Amino acid sequence: RSGLFEQFFNGLQLRFFLGQQQSNFGLRIRLEWLFEFLHFLQQLKRAAMTSDDLLYYYQSVVRPVTEYACAVWHTSLTQEQIRQLEDIQKRAKKIIFGSNSGDLPRPLVTAPSLEERREMLTKRFFMDLLNEKNCLHELLPAKRDSDVTGKLRDAKQYPVPWARTERFRKSTIVYALSNFQ
Repeated sequence: RSGLFEQFFNGLQLRFFLGQQQSNFGLRIRLEWLFEFLHFLQQLKRAAMTSDDLLYYYQSVVRPVTEYACAVWHTSLTQEQIRQLEDIQKRAKKIIFGSNSGDLPRPLVTAPSLEERREMLTKRFFMDLLNEKNCLHELLPAKRDSDVTGKLRDAKQYPVPWARTERFRKSTIVYALSNFQ
């Protein structure tokens, strides 16, 4: 299935394209609309909102948009797309706290990068997927025999499918089976 799809998020219309020529699952990330959020963040700063309120806006509006459905597309990002997403966080920090990075509050300095957060969210998605009551559990391959896995030193509960192509190797399920069991 391919084509242009629209999604509404907090009253904002988001458009994305699913198609054969794109990366894993055909999701092409469009970052232009994120800069509208950052522009609004600048407007809030000019309106003399406190840094705490601006940080709250960033964490509740901007960052969730950058992480929306990331378990599906995180593993297929190019280095350029990763850099663009990280630039959004850097730019938001600069808007909220100014260019003086030495004055950043401790929680923000130690906050994980967006890439680390996407990895964490992908892992959480996979751990939820392991629950047999999860509606997507059937996407996983059949469990390995416990008699066999009990005799192995580093046994994985689910077999990792052989991946002939890099694109399939980076797909969500194969990536999670390889890295999170």
